[in-house]
Amino acid sequence: MLSFLKGLTYLLCNLTGATNLVAKFTGVRFFLPQLFLLRYANFAGLSAIDMEKKLTNCNSFEENSWCNYWGAFAEQYENNAQSFLAKDDIESAWKERKKAIALYSVGAFPGTTPLRLSLHAKAKSLFEQMLPLWDNRWEKVELTIEQEDITGYIFIPDKSKKITGYVVNQWFRRHIS
Repeated sequence: MLSFLKGLTYLLCNLTGATNLVAKFTGVRFFLPQLFLLRYANFAGLSAIDMEKKLTNCNSFEENSWCNYWGAFAEQYENNAQSFLAKDDIESAWKERKKAIALYSVGAFPGTTPLRLSLHAKAKSLFEQMLPLWDNRWEKVELTIEQEDITGYIFIPDKSKKITGYVVNQWFRRHIS
């Protein structure tokens, strides 16, 4: 019965455009699948309970509210990372920076609006800033596929050996070496 009522609420919100109104009372967690919560909790290294609280306390999908909400958490974690970097504690800095990257990524989800793209750019920049600190074992891979530039990163455990890799996503599969 509960899943029926939830499904009916989704339908009515979609038909009436009342999702943000309902989210003010329920939080956005109500509208997002469990996989969303678990994906970003695992990505960030946060507990599922902590991530669920953040999603429940977020009460709007509206761009400014959504992006600023997640951006504020990400900035807190990035400030923590900077403190650890100042002490040359790379491992702790990475843990905090990973949280910042993940929460900037949540804020960038979904869409390609300027504010969301700016959060995506912050997440990418933070990741790239960490690359030189990892014993030079990460390589940036840039591909152009069907007139689209794609940037990825590959972890190489031993640079003295040649490796074969595959790029796979829902649209294409290419062999690289």
